[in-house]
Amino acid sequence: MQIISDKWRKLWSYNEVRLLVLASLALQIGLIFLAPLRKRSTNQFLALTLWIFYLTADYVATLAIGNVLSKQNEVTVQCGGSGTNPCELTALWAPFLLLHLGGPDTITSYSIEDNELWWRHLLGLVVQVSSAAFVFLQSPPNQELWITTILMFIPGLIKFIERTLALRSGSKDNLKDKIISELGPRNDFKVDFVSTSSDISEDERELILEGYGWFGIFKRLLVDVTFSPNQLMQSQNRFSEVRTREALKLAAIELSFLYDILHTKAVQIHCIIGRVVRCSSLISIIAALVTFHHLEKDNYAPADLIVTYILFGAGLSLEVIAAMILLFSDWMVVSLGRSGYGKCFAGAIAMIMKGILRNGKPRWSSTIGQYNLISLSLRDNDTAMAWIMRKLKIKRKWDNMSQTKSIFMPVLLGDMMFNEAKRRAQNVHIYNVLVEARSYRGSKTLERHGKLKLLEWSMKKEFDECIILWHIATDICYHIDLSNRSNQNEFECIVGWNASNYMIYLLTQQPSMLQLGYGKTRFEATCTVAKKLLKAEGKLEEKRARDVLEAKTRGPGGNSVEDDKEAGVSVLVDGCKLARELLDLHQKIRWSLISETWMEMLGYAAIHCDSYQHAKALSRGGELLTHLWLLMAQLGVVEEHKMQQFQSASV
Repeated sequence: MQIISDKWRKLWSYNEVRLLVLASLALQIGLIFLAPLRKRSTNQFLALTLWIFYLTADYVATLAIGNVLSKQNEVTVQCGGSGTNPCELTALWAPFLLLHLGGPDTITSYSIEDNELWWRHLLGLVVQVSSAAFVFLQSPPNQELWITTILMFIPGLIKFIERTLALRSGSKDNLKDKIISELGPRNDFKVDFVSTSSDISEDERELILEGYGWFGIFKRLLVDVTFSPNQLMQSQNRFSEVRTREALKLAAIELSFLYDILHTKAVQIHCIIGRVVRCSSLISIIAALVTFHHLEKDNYAPADLIVTYILFGAGLSLEVIAAMILLFSDWMVVSLGRSGYGKCFAGAIAMIMKGILRNGKPRWSSTIGQYNLISLSLRDNDTAMAWIMRKLKIKRKWDNMSQTKSIFMPVLLGDMMFNEAKRRAQNVHIYNVLVEARSYRGSKTLERHGKLKLLEWSMKKEFDECIILWHIATDICYHIDLSNRSNQNEFECIVGWNASNYMIYLLTQQPSMLQLGYGKTRFEATCTVAKKLLKAEGKLEEKRARDVLEAKTRGPGGNSVEDDKEAGVSVLVDGCKLARELLDLHQKIRWSLISETWMEMLGYAAIHCDSYQHAKALSRGGELLTHLWLLMAQLGVVEEHKMQQFQSASV
């Protein structure tokens, strides 16, 4: 029994190459428009769609080249021609497929790991170019069509080589070699674009130029190359003076440049040779279109002609779009801003970009993830759908996706975060002070508020345990105080709660950034205990659920959970105990202490997160933690071994 009839088999065979070529083109169009969005979006559906497009694009283009090659010797009737070799025109499509394999300028790698496999792409370059050349050589002699095909080979080969070079330049070893080669004789790379004004928010061009200058220094954090004393002093002086808004803008610009060198063709096209090559590519496509348009086409199948014109039109349009993206970019502002004649153009481009950024297209997502333990515990897990997902082993993944929310970063949170960075940076030129500054994770705030003796027990635990118990306490205090209409600290209350949910989001969704061994396990155990306690109460509102947990964990006098087998690894009891102690404080003191403690924990997490993990976060919309890490580095809170070299160089 045939599943697919002969009629459909013949129809597929008749149109197979055409459909594959058009599918490859559609994937390229999707990539060029979707890829820039991931730098400024944390949407998981977008990330999944882009991942599918990225993986499928190369596969479809490679499959299409193979199909063109395999059909070289088929008869005219089978391919739908009418008197000429049917593969004569389809041979022209091979260079277009090389163009597709080169990919758009906006994405060369989906993740940093792809860059390390650049040699595999180099091998693919050799194989696919050889296949396309073989298709060309096997095609019947037709001088005019050969000229068109050769003209299309030029941009196809250029694009493919550009992508291979981009992957290579984004690999860690090559990046390190490049950075070392840029160092001066005294390892002193100065920033040339620092504005003399502390308020540079109105001059977008100066802001971009300065950001690029700092990027030239602090990209060394990725490859463990040290800084000179002059560089750190210059950076400390600059960032200790600017306001939070300007500091965050500069950090966003620097990280945007870093994203570009890791995941796009920026390094290849934003140079004199790159622009000359790109212009040559555009001219070559136009010339190929003109020569093809003047060919005699009577012997070609109408469907093949339509596909060919679609390829030319789309290819030319994508090149024009790429040129526009190239023109209105931070890289072009930097290139033009270096010369006296180009400063006016750079300023105009910067102002246009500033208008675009104001209309909803920032350099990063400007959002923070939110995940809440008690809200997750209130979910109904007894439904049929929940049972099916548990059997399929996808329930946890579904909970992570459905319960994770994103909110725009509150302005007050940015201010408090930058203040925390500056607080840690005080006197970091003294080595012992730096070591201590890197170790704070809440105790310094307790000491500053005179509550160290009362609450020190909550800090003498592993970091992941501290995060969870402070999250529970913050959540209980938040819902109690928010319901109080006389709450005078509403903004600080919301910021503290947002920071708490963000740290839990990192612990559960991005655990590699916190480098915690048992963080997720401890969180799940705590969540299990909370679910058991709340299940007996039926459906509860958010605030009522917190009241129930607080009452049931009071210890010997109440319905304690100490006998529960999960309670040994759960911090639920300690979290509720901490909440009671915090609720005994005056409301103003309570929220000042809670919010500042979370800032200190954020700072600790940012410092101790590996630079590689910070770089990985750029491809999923960026993380607030990464911006804090960069700001602290620019204020001098760097790794201890770098400070030791800093001191030895200062002597």
